[in-house]
Amino acid sequence: MTAAALPPSASLQALLEAAYYSVPGPEATPAIAAERGRLFDVYGGGIVYEVVARPGERLADLCRRVAGRLVYFARAKRFKALGTPEITIALFVGDQLHFVPSSAFFFALIASHGLAPDVLADHVDDWAQGALDRADF
Repeated sequence: MTAAALPPSASLQALLEAAYYSVPGPEATPAIAAERGRLFDVYGGGIVYEVVARPGERLADLCRRVAGRLVYFARAKRFKALGTPEITIALFVGDQLHFVPSSAFFFALIASHGLAPDVLADHVDDWAQGALDRADF
C-alpha cells in the first residue's frame, strides 16, 4: 500500500463522518464551484476552505496545522469562524473530497485536545495567533 493509499486515521475518519457531501478527486473543481454557488445562494456569500490531509494524518495533527490559518483567513474575510454555516471545509483525503461544516471541524478540534465544547469560543484568539503550534495550548 502506498502512502497516498493509506486509509484515514480513526480520528480523522470520525470527522469525515460529519461530511455532508463527498466526491471523487477528479470532480473536485466543479464540486467546489457548486458549493461556493450554494453558499452564495443561501447566505449571500461564504468560504470554501480547502485542506489536504497528509497520508495517515491524525485529526489532532490536522487541526493543529489548519485551525490558526482558518480562523485568521475567516476573520480577514469578516466571517465568524466557529459554527457559521457560511464556512465549509473542503477536505481532501486520499482521492476523495469531503465537504465538512466548519462547526464539525472546530468541535473535532476541541475534542481532539480533550476540551469541553463550551470552551470553544475561548480559544479562537489562541488559534488565530498560532497557539496550537506551541506547547501552552
